[in-house]
Amino acid sequence: MYVAPSQTAVDCLTGNGRMPSEGEAVIEWMANNEAKWRKASLGDALTLPDSGSLRERKS
Repeated sequence: MYVAPSQTAVDCLTGNGRMPSEGEAVIEWMANNEAKWRKASLGDALTLPDSGSLRERKS
């Protein structure tokens, strides 16, 4: 199962102990690596790295 980097950051920021600092590190990574996690369009997001396109699997 996968979760979006933004959801990971929110979950960390609201956690206990060291979790908020880890959330800040995730946000920093997101800012420095936007092309790695943000898709240009919803169509791009439908392509999974290991499973191919969702559109292809539904056919």
